[in-house]
Amino acid sequence: EAMMNEAPGPINFPMFLTMFGEKLNGTDPEDVIRNAFACFDDGNGCIQEDYLRELLTNMGDRFTDEEVDELFQEAPIDKKGN
Repeated sequence: EAMMNEAPGPINFPMFLTMFGEKLNGTDPEDVIRNAFACFDDGNGCIQEDYLRELLTNMGDRFTDEEVDELFQEAPIDKKGN
């Protein structure tokens, strides 16, 4: 909660790329990552923090809660949870 209040902005596409850079180890081309982001974006260029956490911990190469926390510490998350 405190982290969300301190975050300066939404999770946008550049931040999405940054967050997944280590996890992907550069194996996917940018267009693949961009298309993945678009699947979960509601058209405003942001993904809700709670929704992204659910996706990351339950789908594909699952992140641990600790990994998601680490990603969000570096991500700008606005007060609305974007």
